[in-house]
Amino acid sequence: MSAAAKPPSLLPLPFGYRHLALGVIGSTNDEAQRFAVQGEPAGLIVSASEQTQGRGRQRRSWLSPAGGLYCSFLLRPPCELRQAPEVGFVTAVAVADAVIALLGTDERVGCKWPNDILVGGRKVAGILVESAALANNTLDWVVAGIGINLGERPAADMVMYPATCLADEGATAVTPEVALAVLAAAMAVWLDRWQTVGFAPVRQAWLRRAHRQGERLVVRGGAADLEGEFIDLDASGALVLQTQQGRRVVTAGDCFPENLPHD
Repeated sequence: MSAAAKPPSLLPLPFGYRHLALGVIGSTNDEAQRFAVQGEPAGLIVSASEQTQGRGRQRRSWLSPAGGLYCSFLLRPPCELRQAPEVGFVTAVAVADAVIALLGTDERVGCKWPNDILVGGRKVAGILVESAALANNTLDWVVAGIGINLGERPAADMVMYPATCLADEGATAVTPEVALAVLAAAMAVWLDRWQTVGFAPVRQAWLRRAHRQGERLVVRGGAADLEGEFIDLDASGALVLQTQQGRRVVTAGDCFPENLPHD
């Protein structure tokens, strides 16, 4: 199948959103960025049946077989470039809400810093936010890419963090079309709340679903692993850890609980 557009989903989308459904393509983020550069207004959702070059943070490969939800939202929030990381947390709480709605329970759904959604401590969804700024350091566009494991999960030897899928967690009949409609509704709610009220309610919603205060975490990605207890998420979205050397504010890295779940 080529990247030709498929018939759009008949499920309703929030006002102002448009869905471009594609077949097998390289990356929905790349497609959405191409539209952004061409001046496409905010609200476009690009989805694909499969991605051959799907990626996560630090350009890691995101396995994207048929049957999962792979989509990217083109946004143009009227804010400064420094606020771009907030979009990742807006997206995270929206994805968490969508997963809760699709599973019918919120008991085991959580957020892992900075951009993963977990069920029972295993990764069910990932997020990649990319952006571009104007000359005055305001955002031109933001693309929020989202992948949700629906019917399949990657094998343990293919990922760096234990994975799950909605089917394994009891939601066996969720199609990409249904998942997209539920996700778009949640994104519309949280984007509106963020743009109207600010980052504070987003931060609080993320904290309610995230690491427990005092939980032991390991952050990898720097010159050496950083170990400490989770304290907080600061006003900019940075992770705050209490380490043996004192309190540390972490702005980048991969976060792992000390007791990682195993298959």
